[in-house]
Amino acid sequence: MTNSDQSLFAGSPQELSIDPDVLASELEAELQGDPLDAIEPDNADADSRNAARDCDSALAWLLQG
Repeated sequence: MTNSDQSLFAGSPQELSIDPDVLASELEAELQGDPLDAIEPDNADADSRNAARDCDSALAWLLQG
């Protein structure tokens, strides 16, 4: 392989060095999962009904003059 050919392969995956400690910590973080998955969803139907009821009450109050 000539010098010009070697320069084409500079930075190739074979030359990358990976720190095993960094790789292990990244893998551990991936395996822990998303912390947002632990949050229980709210009752969206009740919230939307309450919001609609509040809006209707406010509109009735505004229409009174």
